[in-house]
Amino acid sequence: MNAPAQLRWLRAVESWPHPRDRALALLPFYAGLRVGDAVALDVPDVRISARKGLLIVYGKGGKIREVPIHPQLRQPLLYWLDERRTWPGAAALLVHHWWTATWGRPVRGSAGASASRARIQAAHGKGHRRAANVRFATRRGTPR
Repeated sequence: MNAPAQLRWLRAVESWPHPRDRALALLPFYAGLRVGDAVALDVPDVRISARKGLLIVYGKGGKIREVPIHPQLRQPLLYWLDERRTWPGAAALLVHHWWTATWGRPVRGSAGASASRARIQAAHGKGHRRAANVRFATRRGTPR
């Protein structure tokens, strides 16, 4: 995303009424997480102290990495964690209002809808996959 698109995205996210949705939208932006990584976070994976914060991310292949929490991500996470305390259910950080863990597919769909409202192209749409397939086929010497 270019700088104006990033600014439109952040403004669109700020207008969202629910703290969970704001935190979910900002995790990939500020922490560089995939949607699946963000959805897989549990409450104990978010460690916030008075000055610092850390995300424990379980990524592809079972790799564990520690990601520092960006200052702009800190407040939305704190708001969500504060509201999350009142919700019963699983240990999942991004629990759904049905008290189950949030799934990746609906999140991707809502992120795409939000991206269109912010007038930006979703990062992993059909065009992205098609371009990746063309690059792969061209590298192998058989253009499609």
